[in-house]
Amino acid sequence: MNEKSSRLEKGWQLITEVHGDTGHQILQKLAETSPDLVHAIVGFGYGEVYDSPLLSKRYKQMAVVAALCALNNAQSQLEVHIKAAFNVGCTLSDIEETIIQTGVYAGVPAAMNGIMAMKKAVADKTALGIQIDPGKRPEKTEGDRLQNGIQTIDSLVSGQSEKFEKTAGQISPDLVRLTLEYAFGEIYTRNNLSPKERELIIIAALTAGGKTPHQLKWHLRAGLNTGWKKEELQELIQLMILYAGFPAAMNATALLAEL
Repeated sequence: MNEKSSRLEKGWQLITEVHGDTGHQILQKLAETSPDLVHAIVGFGYGEVYDSPLLSKRYKQMAVVAALCALNNAQSQLEVHIKAAFNVGCTLSDIEETIIQTGVYAGVPAAMNGIMAMKKAVADKTALGIQIDPGKRPEKTEGDRLQNGIQTIDSLVSGQSEKFEKTAGQISPDLVRLTLEYAFGEIYTRNNLSPKERELIIIAALTAGGKTPHQLKWHLRAGLNTGWKKEELQELIQLMILYAGFPAAMNATALLAEL
């Protein structure tokens, strides 16, 4: 078996594991119009990029859902990958929280569309008699939102709240307060995902978005501080090639190299 055939075989195997029969049906239909694109998706996309050893399939699918939600331009593919996320062990809570966390960085409309895609994916699974594991619901965060936000952001990157106050606070103190209270004091502290998992989601969303290098670099640093290894983050960035393109992955790689 030559190298190309090996990649294709591995790609089809992964598509079966992640997407099941649905993946084969979609690609067979696509092959009627563009067999070359199907070969690229199977051989390169799954047989080479997706077939990486460091991230679990659960983490990969959470990252893909975050990226597609952030891009907000491929609703049908988002539905496909939410179904795939359920196939590889993600719970309903995992996916809902991935979408909510992504909404902090991609905006409310993207999160709303993500939730509608999730609703459709769940309905399709239910129609087939498949019940989705609901997972763990978040418990209400106790205490003052602002103080929780300050503690959270400083736990990710030491001294960040004070630095944030000194820079953005001089221009828009309300923006600083809202960021600390809502983004970090309310959403980030929800305990159904770990800080490490939240950084995976945020890095995927910001890499795919490709518009905020300062924030992406900050979250790459936070990702390292929450326990990700540099090579794991690089694998995550490479996965984004498939959903946001080579330039987005190259830009994120350059930022990671600076840390």
